[in-house]
Amino acid sequence: MGLCEAGQVDSGTYVSHQRRSWCVSVERCNRHGERICTRVYREREQGECQQNTMSNTPGTQATLHYGVVLDVGRGRVSFIDLDRQVVLDKYNVEFSEPVVPMLCVGFPSSGVTASMSLISGEDINMTDTKKALIYQALK
Repeated sequence: MGLCEAGQVDSGTYVSHQRRSWCVSVERCNRHGERICTRVYREREQGECQQNTMSNTPGTQATLHYGVVLDVGRGRVSFIDLDRQVVLDKYNVEFSEPVVPMLCVGFPSSGVTASMSLISGEDINMTDTKKALIYQALK
């Protein structure tokens, strides 16, 4: 899930492949023996892995909670992992056009199923932990 400048939508197969995009991805990682890791991408460039996001044993289920913190006025995009209570990465960006949210779920033939929910605005249950993470993301 992530953001992309409006004019670049559909310039690549996945959110992470779009030009002028920023996203968090949960994927099998070649670097870590096909374990499932969390990685942030900036304009097609891979960031560091957060290892052991979930088990890769068939049949495993997990509920993951990530957030995107966007401050268009100051040009800041950040990603937070609410389960681990960390800021995954943050970027200073000069936006050249409006940004749009993007969501993507992998290959239909991968054997993986996903259910996603978008929670925004007044629907967010704003806990002290979330407030602290958002503050760190905007620093």
